[in-house]
Amino acid sequence: EINYALDEDKQIVPVLLEEVPLPADLKIGLSRVQMIHKTELSDDAYGHALEQALAASRGSRQSTGVQEPVAAGSTRPHGEPQRAGPNRWIAMAIIAAVVGAFGVYELQRNRAAPEVSTQTSQEVAETPASRRSIAVLPFVNMSSDPEQEYFSDGLSEELLNLLAKNPELKVISRSSAFTFKGKEVDIPTVAQRLGVAHVLEGSVRTAGRRIRVTAQLIDAETDTHLWSDTYDRELDDVFAIQDEIAANVVEQLNATLFGVPTRDREVNLGAYTLYLHARELASTGTPENLRAAEGMLQQALAIDPEYAEAWIEIARTYARLRNSSAMAGEEAQRRSKEALERARAIDPENAEIYAGLAGMAMFVQRDLRSAARYLERALALEPTNLRALDAASALALNLGRLEDAHGLMEYVTTHDPLCANCFSSLGAILLLQGDLDHARRAFETFELLGGPADANLPLALTLLLQGEYEASMAVWARANPGPFRTYGETITLYSMGRTEEFAVRFQELKDRFGDDY
Repeated sequence: EINYALDEDKQIVPVLLEEVPLPADLKIGLSRVQMIHKTELSDDAYGHALEQALAASRGSRQSTGVQEPVAAGSTRPHGEPQRAGPNRWIAMAIIAAVVGAFGVYELQRNRAAPEVSTQTSQEVAETPASRRSIAVLPFVNMSSDPEQEYFSDGLSEELLNLLAKNPELKVISRSSAFTFKGKEVDIPTVAQRLGVAHVLEGSVRTAGRRIRVTAQLIDAETDTHLWSDTYDRELDDVFAIQDEIAANVVEQLNATLFGVPTRDREVNLGAYTLYLHARELASTGTPENLRAAEGMLQQALAIDPEYAEAWIEIARTYARLRNSSAMAGEEAQRRSKEALERARAIDPENAEIYAGLAGMAMFVQRDLRSAARYLERALALEPTNLRALDAASALALNLGRLEDAHGLMEYVTTHDPLCANCFSSLGAILLLQGDLDHARRAFETFELLGGPADANLPLALTLLLQGEYEASMAVWARANPGPFRTYGETITLYSMGRTEEFAVRFQELKDRFGDDY
């Protein structure tokens, strides 16, 4: 009701009776309007605020000429119930928002909206619920051709994506799980670092038109096999193999099959192979490989123009080309938007599309309202989608809702515990919240996970705010020369009382960078 009303530009007066958690998609929807928090007001102030909000709502509706929908000629979606009259509609909207304090929260939670946790990965791994947690390691390429590795990696990622759609499972992201590719690390160690109870591993061998896939599910605590199977099929059956493996895994973990969908349409094997190869090339981020990936995706789309995942991937490739200065910004933006819209026309129920559109709206067009709408849709379709939750955290940060941004990013880092940039984002939120100790820990984790030390300037600022001036200066000193390093050293010298050195550095800051900053 709330999201429908907002999308139709109806006036809504949300009231929160109790300060309790709300699901992420509802939070994003309500971020567009001013909520009345009853617990923060006296009875008189609450009544006055409610009267004012209702009056403003009626006035806005009358001044804009907005009419309530009626049965005849209504523009509501097919199958929608008739809306109540003006006064009752406003009252119902208030009730709907108030129910969010308990009833809607319970309903959404049971529909598996993610419960944001502030636990660390280690703490999460010790909770009983995490028995339904899993990491999918990259399957080993056993084919004679080492170039076929993109195929085994792609199959692993497809399995991961299928399992991640199941809201009853905690599934570690690709970026974290694939960290162990090609490394001799025992399963209990992998599971401990990723905070999971189970690991899925396997191998892929292709020979002509035949494929053999071996998969095994391991209980990390006992390092024993719970289930294993081998699939000898025609190469065209690769999608059925993925679905069967995913179904067997959720059965072993005592989870329902809800959220592990089979494909609604067949995908051309040639297009799929090109798509996997392109995705592997694009992940390197080099302009040469990005151009090669673009060409492969165009070939895949020439074979199968209705391949939504290929349209999504080519949209990401254009964005990466823009970020690497290999494509003009306006051209990349236009091509990305066209590709995502084409994907949406083909597969309007794909959460990845809306997450991508939200990112463009927020970071390129600076249109937070549109970003919020796209993220509502993405999280309604797939509440555990990490791209959408990451973008939702960034949106909350842009709106100044630090607590929401923090909770969402904690969820992301729990499910992607080896993502350096995720911890950098978490540290920035904690820094703005004034939680310097935890911000410092997040920035230090960023470096431990391979984040470049010369890009970790927020750590220098955190140390400065903690009064650890020498440590702060050491971090500034290892940054690349430029305005931010000079600025950081200037304010740190001032804080240390080294006035003469401060004066010299401050003058340098003005002379070299004053015109630009």
